[in-house]
Amino acid sequence: MLEAVDVVLDAIMHSDVEPFYPLSQENGLLGIMTISQLHQFCIYTGLVGAAVYYLVEYARKKHNNN
Repeated sequence: MLEAVDVVLDAIMHSDVEPFYPLSQENGLLGIMTISQLHQFCIYTGLVGAAVYYLVEYARKKHNNN
């Protein structure tokens, strides 16, 4: 699953990636957002992921202490 995410993110910014190979050699994802927007997306999703992770860990520790 994570490999697919990596291919999609790479296809947005690299012209030599073929995300739909072998069905198609076209890269329809190229340029759907700017590199700056892609970087912002990665930063924001990373921050959300970290927040969810720490909230789950906090809830787990709190539950185990009761």
